Amino acid sequence: MTRIFTPTQLSLYSNSEIAAWWEELEQRDLFKEKLPKATELEIRLQEEGDKHEKQLLKFFIQEGKSVANIQELVDGNQKLRISKTIECMKEGFDVIYQASFKNLEMKGIADFLYKVPLKSDLGDWSYQPIECKLSSKTKTTFLIQSCCYCDLLKDIQGIKPKNFRLYLGGGNGFANNDFQLSNYWSWYKKLKSNYKVFIDEFSSEEEPDLSPGKHGKWNNFIEETLKKKKDLSLVAGMNKFTREILIKNHINTIDDFASTKNISNIVKDGDPKVIINLQKQAQAQLKPKNNNNTPYYEWKKIDLKKKPKPLPEPNIGDLWFDMESINNPISGEKLEYLFGVSFRDEEGNIFDQKGEINFKSWWAHDKTVQEPKAFEDWVNWVEERRSKEKYKDLHIYHYGHYEKAAMRQLKQEHNICEDIIDEWLSSGILVDLYPIVKGAMYLGEEGYSIKNVEKIYPEKYNYKREGDVANAVDSIVEYQIWKDSGESEDVSKSKKLKKIEDYNKKDCFSTYVLHKFLLDEKKNDPTININIGRKIIEKSEKKKDELSIISNNFLEQIKHLKDKRIEKDELKQVKTFLDMDLQSHITLCHLLKFHKKESNILWWAYFDRKNANSISELKDDPEVIINSNFKSKEYLKSAKTGAYFHKYIFKQLKEPTLQTEFNKRGRLTMEVFESELRLEVTKLDIENGEIILKYPDSKNKKWQQEKKEELEKKYKIELEKILEKESIDLTGLPENCTFFRVPDDPSLSLRKNLQKQAEDWLKDPKSIPNSLKNLLSKKGDDKIVKLNNIIESEGVDIATSIAGFFKSNHSQILGIQGPPGTGKSTITANCVSKLASYGFKIAISSNSHSVINNLLKKIQKILSDQENEVKIFKSENRKEPNEELEKKSISTIQTKKVADVISDGCIIGGTVWALCLEELKDKFDLLVIDEAGQMSLANLMIMSGCANSILLVGDQQQLSHVSEALHDADAGLSSLEYWLSMKKVIPNNLGVFLNKSWRMHPKITSIVSDLFYEGKLKGYENNKVNKIYWRENFISKNKKQIPENGVHFEVIKHKNNSQESEEETEVISKIIDKLHGSKFEYFSGGQLEKGTINSEEIIVIAPYNRQVQRLRKKLGKKAEISTVDKFQGREAAVAIFSLTSSSGNDAPRGLNFLLEPNRLNVAISRAKCLSIIVGSEDLLSSSVNSIDDAKLLNNICMINSENEKHLLM
Repeated sequence: MTRIFTPTQLSLYSNSEIAAWWEELEQRDLFKEKLPKATELEIRLQEEGDKHEKQLLKFFIQEGKSVANIQELVDGNQKLRISKTIECMKEGFDVIYQASFKNLEMKGIADFLYKVPLKSDLGDWSYQPIECKLSSKTKTTFLIQSCCYCDLLKDIQGIKPKNFRLYLGGGNGFANNDFQLSNYWSWYKKLKSNYKVFIDEFSSEEEPDLSPGKHGKWNNFIEETLKKKKDLSLVAGMNKFTREILIKNHINTIDDFASTKNISNIVKDGDPKVIINLQKQAQAQLKPKNNNNTPYYEWKKIDLKKKPKPLPEPNIGDLWFDMESINNPISGEKLEYLFGVSFRDEEGNIFDQKGEINFKSWWAHDKTVQEPKAFEDWVNWVEERRSKEKYKDLHIYHYGHYEKAAMRQLKQEHNICEDIIDEWLSSGILVDLYPIVKGAMYLGEEGYSIKNVEKIYPEKYNYKREGDVANAVDSIVEYQIWKDSGESEDVSKSKKLKKIEDYNKKDCFSTYVLHKFLLDEKKNDPTININIGRKIIEKSEKKKDELSIISNNFLEQIKHLKDKRIEKDELKQVKTFLDMDLQSHITLCHLLKFHKKESNILWWAYFDRKNANSISELKDDPEVIINSNFKSKEYLKSAKTGAYFHKYIFKQLKEPTLQTEFNKRGRLTMEVFESELRLEVTKLDIENGEIILKYPDSKNKKWQQEKKEELEKKYKIELEKILEKESIDLTGLPENCTFFRVPDDPSLSLRKNLQKQAEDWLKDPKSIPNSLKNLLSKKGDDKIVKLNNIIESEGVDIATSIAGFFKSNHSQILGIQGPPGTGKSTITANCVSKLASYGFKIAISSNSHSVINNLLKKIQKILSDQENEVKIFKSENRKEPNEELEKKSISTIQTKKVADVISDGCIIGGTVWALCLEELKDKFDLLVIDEAGQMSLANLMIMSGCANSILLVGDQQQLSHVSEALHDADAGLSSLEYWLSMKKVIPNNLGVFLNKSWRMHPKITSIVSDLFYEGKLKGYENNKVNKIYWRENFISKNKKQIPENGVHFEVIKHKNNSQESEEETEVISKIIDKLHGSKFEYFSGGQLEKGTINSEEIIVIAPYNRQVQRLRKKLGKKAEISTVDKFQGREAAVAIFSLTSSSGNDAPRGLNFLLEPNRLNVAISRAKCLSIIVGSEDLLSSSVNSIDDAKLLNNICMINSENEKHLLM
């Protein structure tokens, strides 16, 4: 029988089975060692947690609630506490503190129980748990513990609570913390079931293999044990993947690894270069210390075939920079509280007259005022220094990636210094010494932190780390002690702050010494693998983003309103000078910055790739082709010049990102990692691993000349002497190389157009389109409620009703939300056709030409059938007309000519680039956005001025718009998401919800409805006939037959599968073999369809390109196979979804991509009769890192739970 466990133990198991094993050993009194003592930080956090609980208790008492404190009412006897808890629940106390529970499975003490008006066995009330947590953010362990208390409450009050609450730190309290139990219950039950099996099957003889990770209270113990065992994880730079490969090859310790000969011949998996490099690192760590007690280190020698990380020529104005931050457990904010820099004075001295290094600091003790001021003051100080001629080529040196990432975050959070930081990042002013050190030496330490590296500095640099604050953790503890002390914010008057500042100053000094050490060592030995002598990237011109300036201007003019700290629900009531409510005004300001922020993300990713320490860092990047091998080249002559076309081959890419980009835009520029050469791609085939790059003669000649000059200058010898010893590539295209994408920003023209609009709005706020104001306000309208009432009346045509609505009401925003199979495209086409017959001038747009074209063709067919002559145009910037559209009587025209053809009763389709033109302002009566769930709100803003009214058609619960950057005020949402305020179902005062699915069997509709549409999507009664007549039964793993209709979850066992699964492919192949030749029948188009299943009636969906390729290879033409993105709008008798990844940890891009509700919705809802999900058993019980992940797992656990119920019937 399973022992009784606690909520804490279950949550520990959810994070780490390794930790759960040691916990079980301790519970059985078999653990004979001692756990390491708690750190000072851990002790302080525990104390703060106790204070946090007492704070809430005090609040309830002050509110006048009747409070039962079980701790005070009963002594430590558990039985008495449990009975007293039940007694207090029956008496109906408002709040019960430290409530004790126990049943046959669990026991625990809930922080609080809160009385709610929900009938139960207790009476007209029941209780829900409240857990107090110091963290400002919800963690999955909090959810698990809360679910446990809901489970325990069920036994006492007879019902599960509907909700539970978390009282968080960070000043958040109960804000947005009312959690719906049903969102986590299926996941929790699966987790609890697995844990009970784990306990029952526990063996103290089967100690698990230890590995680094999140192990709760066992973390320090496991780390110390790994050190004692000399585990491979001790090798600096060792990753989980390589560690597992080595262990698989019986190499278990750092000693084994270092001493293994011919390692690349023994270890066949993985990148041999990476493994050899790690082995040299292991060998360095085992070397004895030097005579002066400094660690062993060995310089790597320069390899002319490779590109070491460049280090700029030193400049008298150079700076050495460091930051200190804290995640405040009470305020919940991440505060960058100290910016420190060392520098040379005007005379070029690094030390002042006292012999101290020149140092300046900027402090911040709050998030909203002092942090942005300190950041801005630091940035302005640097810019003022750069403005001096002798300092114009200065660089800012730091150690580690944190400083760059933090400054990116700060400029986004506070909307300050944006153009400056962008220029710093793009021009290479910020120089990270960490990758340079990693690329230049093997250090005999377990890591390359600056604390480890500085141990090797020779005595001549007079560097020694001293002081009470020795590391980042110490600084955090010291800062928290200062906060509690009441000492002054003035560093000169606070000993505690002075200690922290001295620590920061020491880090800046250490960075300076490291920089000097690298320069000196390179000067003494030119063969060291450090590249000095040129800037990282040529200094870029500082360009101010005019849209950001206008945005900031608009924000500045409402600063007095924002400073009043108006409550969020009152923002709609306050009007601004733009004649819109305050919330809309703020959103508009951030929409103006949308495209630039999105572009920045692309460029930041580019510079991160460019500055990667090694190719191994790029191996999982979807926009990188690593280890490409030269295959052939062909020379083609043109009228003016000629070019070589170089063909390279590579292993199949994991993701189709590059192929999608190339196919969509018809162009792609790639950069060679080894040489920084940029070339145009003329062919890309990721399935067959082939890329062709165009290398024009002019570029080739220029490149080779520059390369020769660079080598001659760098080594100060004749180039021929170098070439005698080395086979050096002078073309920039080595035989083996890595390519990565150079961003192409298509939004430049849009931003230019938007800038003109925004400048007009700045001059005259009345010029802001009413349609845009209405859109941003998100005001519901009683007229739309009336429209819904009309539609709900039997026999009323939806399309005709909506057309009538627009005919009678001008300047309207209306949404149509169409879940899968509800016929939204047909309704939209009929509505547009009707409005055109009324003489409406209509513009149609979407994210893609294909979506626009499909809708136009549907409209044309309806008009043709009605013998109604309406002019339909499609804007396309192509030399020749679109023959496919022309055949359908749809004329294609150049974008610049759109304004010339607008007339009453016309329909014109075009993307945002076509409909944002100034000459189209107010030219249309209605703008229709198809697939509005994928259209960014920012793009709609740009073209909103072309029409008086807007119709948003789509379903934000299917494939949706994805923004990469961090945007405030909902500016990063899609048009439909914004209009619906992120609700799952459109409110009846904002639009029409198409609530009947004509496609799916009602069993499928029911699951889709419950998971994604709040139970409001209904099945079509006639679709009950939809079924598969299996020619031969397929028996599921539990010996039951797969059903004839509905949703089936085929759970199978596999391990370590990431982007492809042979096991799932085999099962799917067997299912399809038995489907072929089976019969189907389903209701479609108003009549019953019958037939024999063939490839057209089977859709197979996989999340990853590699699994798609594996399935295609196995299945051939037995089914249509692709990713979810390709199948939106498609339908078939049977849909099969291969989840592929063995667990959440194995899933590239995480569970958030694999189980994203929108993708899962599309995958399940393609089926008319039967939807089959094939997935790993371990996936159902994956460890999760966020509440969103928990909800995602809950979805598939719920599907599996329903499936198991069906199979047991």
